[in-house]
Amino acid sequence: MSDEDTIGQGKKGSDPPPKKVSVQEMIAEIKTNFNITDEGALYIKQVTEKKAADPIIHNTVTAHREDLIYLEGAYFLEAGRL
Repeated sequence: MSDEDTIGQGKKGSDPPPKKVSVQEMIAEIKTNFNITDEGALYIKQVTEKKAADPIIHNTVTAHREDLIYLEGAYFLEAGRL
């Protein structure tokens, strides 16, 4: 099958969309893997909420929500600098 035969047929075998988790669920998971204080957890919560409210980050994540390679790779590193 050539590339021309697959145009317009969508992605086959694509991964399911990422699972949405709350900030509290994320912090609970981090606490199971790392020894962090309540103060550290509060800082993580504040930074996460600030990043989530940033319209540039929100728009980029929304536009690339199905491209986990981009979001978890290059953009993850870039978002840390924003």
